[in-house]
Amino acid sequence: MGYADQLRAMIKELRERPEIFENPDADQLESNKQTVDLMLKALEAIAGRDYWKRVFDAAEMPNGVGDWEKSPRKTARAYKRILATMLETQDMGKIIGLLEIKVPIQ
Repeated sequence: MGYADQLRAMIKELRERPEIFENPDADQLESNKQTVDLMLKALEAIAGRDYWKRVFDAAEMPNGVGDWEKSPRKTARAYKRILATMLETQDMGKIIGLLEIKVPIQ
């Protein structure tokens, strides 16, 4: 399974079980960290590190890459916003634009 397939599976799980990102227990938090690590690798492979830094900034990611220790909910919410935006469009320019205008998470 390639990065694109893994990313699709991740987005499907997020749609079906949004609570695992919104209110994670300890096991879910560890799973979220692993999911995000995979997501970062996939996204960097697709568009490069500089682009995704701009995406993370637009999503108001704590510390630019997330902080699972001090801000787990804010970090999870930022990743959820990114994934939700990616469900709306795969246009790289529109992703940043939608995050900047703070489109609500569905």
